[in-house]
Amino acid sequence: MDTVYNGRPKNEQDTYLMSLIERSNIARRRQSDNENKKNRESSFHYFAMKNTEKIKVRREAFSILYAVKNKHLFRLTRFITEGKPPDQRGKHRNRGNILPNEANVAIDQHIRSFPLKLSHYSNRELYYLEASLNVKIMFELFSKDYPQYKNVVKYDYYRTYFKHNFDYRFGRPQVDVCSVCEELESKIKSTSLNDNAKRVAVAEKMVHVKRAKKFYNKQKEILTLCNDKDDVGAIVFDYMQNLPLPKIPVQEMFYLRKLWLYVFCVHDLKTNETHFYTYHEGEAKRGPDEVCSLLWMMIQKMDPKIKELHVFSDACGGQNRNNTLIRCSTICLATKFTEFTLSRPARRGAWSAIPLTFLK
Repeated sequence: MDTVYNGRPKNEQDTYLMSLIERSNIARRRQSDNENKKNRESSFHYFAMKNTEKIKVRREAFSILYAVKNKHLFRLTRFITEGKPPDQRGKHRNRGNILPNEANVAIDQHIRSFPLKLSHYSNRELYYLEASLNVKIMFELFSKDYPQYKNVVKYDYYRTYFKHNFDYRFGRPQVDVCSVCEELESKIKSTSLNDNAKRVAVAEKMVHVKRAKKFYNKQKEILTLCNDKDDVGAIVFDYMQNLPLPKIPVQEMFYLRKLWLYVFCVHDLKTNETHFYTYHEGEAKRGPDEVCSLLWMMIQKMDPKIKELHVFSDACGGQNRNNTLIRCSTICLATKFTEFTLSRPARRGAWSAIPLTFLK
């Protein structure tokens, strides 16, 4: 029996067993009163091999000698009678879970063809697809771009492949945005404006972006100056997003008023140190008085050698762009520094060193 099953493929096993079975037509039939009885058209003779000689055996003995069950034996005799080709089980391509490798490569290439946006507000890199996209739309586009796999790759398989192999999200990264940029971008994409109006919006955006880059370039210049001179310092400050307290996984808490925790961050560009000041809404607000008080606490901790201080912040009017902060700057200039510069972008939403600091 080892010569039959040891290392042989299924088709070769069946071919060998079929060579030990001989078919013959029914020569004589007995008469029967049962008209519905189905008459057999063939009879089969079974043989076993003894060295190189075939020995005729009974069907039961053949089943025992070659470990063939009745169902398997019936299938072999049917193949002999009908002249069917070798066994094709497991070789068809219409199953949903097994696809040719070329289809998986096509799915992978198609998903990677979509543009991505990288978020800077997380400990790890998060990539975002366009907000108007979803997996269903992506699958429909795949069916159009790869028509040869239209009836092969189903939506469920495409969605499963996307879920298990890509950590992409849909939507826009959580970043501060400029209202002017958003307004001009909406005009550029608008279908109700003519080409002349869109060209004007494109030109305005280019000018606006160039002006915004001056803020970033100045930060880089001051950072270089801080490294070169001991008497020059620079800080960046901003409020973190409010944190609700308490934060517990109880459904009823979603309907209750929570206590807000405020986090004020000051990042020293010269020493690359970060200072956090936390307090809840029951202690103070987030107005210009609190900003000036916390800044003054930070300034008192700075190196006495620093005589020239550059301060960067966003353009939030209620906190940083007001007369209170200007008066605080005047006091700092009169009591501690020979030069005090307060810089902020023209619009709120410009990125600084603070967002990445919140993650540390």
